[in-house]
Amino acid sequence: MRNYECLFIANPNIEGDGMSSVVEKVTAYVKEAGAEVANIQHWGKRRLAYQIEKQQYGNYVLMYINGEAPKIVDLQRSFELDSTILAYLTIRLDEMPEFDKVFIPEDDGEEDRRGGRSRYEGSRGKYGSSAPTGPEGKAPVKDVVLEEDEEDDVEMDVDVDAD
Repeated sequence: MRNYECLFIANPNIEGDGMSSVVEKVTAYVKEAGAEVANIQHWGKRRLAYQIEKQQYGNYVLMYINGEAPKIVDLQRSFELDSTILAYLTIRLDEMPEFDKVFIPEDDGEEDRRGGRSRYEGSRGKYGSSAPTGPEGKAPVKDVVLEEDEEDDVEMDVDVDAD
């Protein structure tokens, strides 16, 4: 039997018990493929590097699997057909890491671990928050008088060859 590491990203709209049922469903896929789960780690909801199926976040789950190569292809086919799984990656390991037990840690509830202000808070663009404002919060408008341009007579010489 070969050892595999499988990371899959589930839809972020699945919360709590729903995520446990997704993990159980994926475990059933593994058993249907004739493989066995050595360890499962639920990493929680994290921001994606780029949008997948219009989602910016995803629930990450890491699984270690023992199985045969043709059976793993069946597992990947099941991932493709499951609408709750946004993406997955399965790689072969030379050696299985040591684990004490199979566990699913609790989500800490933090969606974004980065601190600081939000993206739109305190904009410092071209006008920023320090742009001059007139009455009713609008920027003052200067009166500009446009002068009419004189029409220029332009003569065009066009030579047409007659055959």
